[in-house]
Amino acid sequence: MKLKILMALPTDSQINDLMYSMLEDENYEITISDNIEDTIILADQKKFDMIIMDMYFKDGSGLDLKKKLNEFCDVPTIITTTLKDDMQKILIFEYGADDYLIYPFNILEVKARIRAIMRRFGQRRADIDNLIFADDLEFNIVGRTVKLKGEEVDLTGKEFDILYIMAINSEKVFSREDIAKSVWKEEHVSDYRKIDVHIRRLREKINLGDITYIQTKWGEGYYYKKIQG
Repeated sequence: MKLKILMALPTDSQINDLMYSMLEDENYEITISDNIEDTIILADQKKFDMIIMDMYFKDGSGLDLKKKLNEFCDVPTIITTTLKDDMQKILIFEYGADDYLIYPFNILEVKARIRAIMRRFGQRRADIDNLIFADDLEFNIVGRTVKLKGEEVDLTGKEFDILYIMAINSEKVFSREDIAKSVWKEEHVSDYRKIDVHIRRLREKINLGDITYIQTKWGEGYYYKKIQG
């Protein structure tokens, strides 16, 4: 699959060499822009894997462009520049760019940096995809960890499973049999007390002040009470 790259670079001979080299590479699908206005329109209309942009345009600076892109676009970015000023390098990162290149640079270096950034971004995306949000809770389904309002909660494996199935099905009442089938894979509950003990421990760990997330519906079972609207 080709990597879709938006190249927002003003026209000069050195940049043209970069563009032509990238265009000829079958691993990339390149879209070209030479000004801020068109770049914003293209980034809004089409999904790109990466943006390579210059620090200076006729209609503004690369930092201005990056700031505007940040409002709607979460795409890894490389900024190219002729300056070696340390403050400018700092600003490039402060505005959210992932890397920078100082002219003159080798096309092999550009491609190596692209690959490195996409590896990092791919892992970041994978981490995000592993997260499930339910009300005040954040579940990492691969790491099997839970955060309550941003603070990690220390749960056992069974506690994690019980809380997860209840939180993603908030307000649904789960009988002890339901919980046993989902978590212990048991068709029949031989000892209700183990369910009750896990629920009690869960409540001790996740209840905040007057907020009780796991409620009891007498005679039927337990349910997760959604707090947020």
